[in-house]
Amino acid sequence: MRAVSRSWVIGWLFLLVVSFAAADGRYSISAAKEYRVCYVVEVTNRRGGPARDLNLRIPIFMTEGLPPYQKVKSFRAPTGVVISKDKNGQTAEYRLSRLDKGESLSLEFNFTFVNYAIDYQLKPYRGSSQVESSYLQPEPGIESDNVQIKQLARKLTSEYGAQLEKAKRIFHYVNSTLEYQKIERDTRSALETLKIGKGVCEDFSLVFIALCRASGIPARLVRGYRFNDSDLKSGETDLQNFAHAWAEVYLPAEGWVTVEPTFNYSYNGVKTVSYEFFGKIDKTDRHLFYSYERDIAPSCSWTHDPRNPADLQLSFRALLR
Repeated sequence: MRAVSRSWVIGWLFLLVVSFAAADGRYSISAAKEYRVCYVVEVTNRRGGPARDLNLRIPIFMTEGLPPYQKVKSFRAPTGVVISKDKNGQTAEYRLSRLDKGESLSLEFNFTFVNYAIDYQLKPYRGSSQVESSYLQPEPGIESDNVQIKQLARKLTSEYGAQLEKAKRIFHYVNSTLEYQKIERDTRSALETLKIGKGVCEDFSLVFIALCRASGIPARLVRGYRFNDSDLKSGETDLQNFAHAWAEVYLPAEGWVTVEPTFNYSYNGVKTVSYEFFGKIDKTDRHLFYSYERDIAPSCSWTHDPRNPADLQLSFRALLR
């Protein structure tokens, strides 16, 4: 048995709907837009003998436990798919007994979401956040127990009392210190990014999360897509370049709050930290939420005759029409 290379496909159709505002006391949402999402995964047996006992595992858009700036209106999965859910994401599993040479399998998941701008009404409440302890623990790529990260976190936050103030100080440090570098490569860990001083959106977010956790502030990574409507082409837009990662922190009396540590803002040509990206998503800066899973790429396993092995490939496109 072997695993095929992983990739994923998303086709999109977007529709403007009437804007409105809502509030629950600690945040307000506005500028509603409806997005119809078609998530398509295709596997093809390119050559060789038949592949048997295929098992596809496909992380898909979450439809429960969503942040307040996104709601689901409808969801339809292919026949035969079994879906499992946990606090971080939603996974579809599909089994196929046989796929012969030249045959393809295509699965489509259809979603309709309403996405909003959001503005949290944050106050610097004292005390600690009460949430699942895993959001305070180190994990691969988030070395919050590392001596260097702990020392830096202490240096940044020692003069502040409220967790909101500490988180904002960490946000200021990450946003002003790290240099954004858009390159095709694997994500670094938080410690590696701190040493190098530059990275992509996930690197910025992992550093922010590691420093928050080292400061006793629960934090987690968010996966999704970030775009401005002006970025979208008429007819069809390839959204692969809009894949994005950001963060959330859990604050006393506030709950989970969205933080965008990557955004670069300049004033008169000088890089400046803007707290408009802490606890706020502007209507011109859409964040389409996907999952809290660190790895959202589909995978496929199968068996075959080693004398005539199957050659399976997962293919993808990301389109907004």
